[in-house]
Amino acid sequence: MSEPRKLLVVDDEEVICQACRRIFTRQGFEVETYLDPREALAKAKEQDYTGILLDIKMPAMDGIEFLEKLRQVKPDVPVLIMTGYPSIPNAAAAIRLGAADYITKPFTPEEITQAVQRVLSVRQLTPPEPTEQPPTPPVQPEGFLFFDQSWFQLEADGSACVGALLPGLHRQPITALHLPKIGEVVYQGLPLAGVRVADKPWTLIRAPLSGVVAAVNEDLTKRPTLLA
Repeated sequence: MSEPRKLLVVDDEEVICQACRRIFTRQGFEVETYLDPREALAKAKEQDYTGILLDIKMPAMDGIEFLEKLRQVKPDVPVLIMTGYPSIPNAAAAIRLGAADYITKPFTPEEITQAVQRVLSVRQLTPPEPTEQPPTPPVQPEGFLFFDQSWFQLEADGSACVGALLPGLHRQPITALHLPKIGEVVYQGLPLAGVRVADKPWTLIRAPLSGVVAAVNEDLTKRPTLLA
């Protein structure tokens, strides 16, 4: 007989805990929920979970600190970050600590289900450790190269032009855009930018390659509708 699938949900919002319990219990998971991340961390160190759903913004202990302490004893358990405070640096920090994915609140039952399925089906990869020397883009052939929902094109001087590829953007108003800062070091696969369309949750764009940000189209930040 196979081991039961167990999820640990850590969020200081009771409504989120109840929603996750309802959604995943129906799917055959055993679901434990905690409002206090300190209690949840103690439990996570003792028990083996199929996956952990973790909020970032909590008063007693934020999700980043939780992850740092969890990884000291449980380096491989899949973790899905949940947050109502979309933050590219927080998302990048969480993924560097081994979080497998990131979802913004509010979310639908379908969205959280798909996110958990992705987290549990993809083997955890160790992201690159920051070094004193910024990463340089790998040598690639000319032309456009695509990665997840982003693309890049290498220029003759070795720099790269990076953009987002989001289906349906032209059909809905873009209400907000978050871009990285000049001089910021970015890593392939980690969050690079964020886009909000209409009243939907933020969509995070992962960097298609590693490098240092040399220039940003500030006009897009001030007027995100230019992307429409």
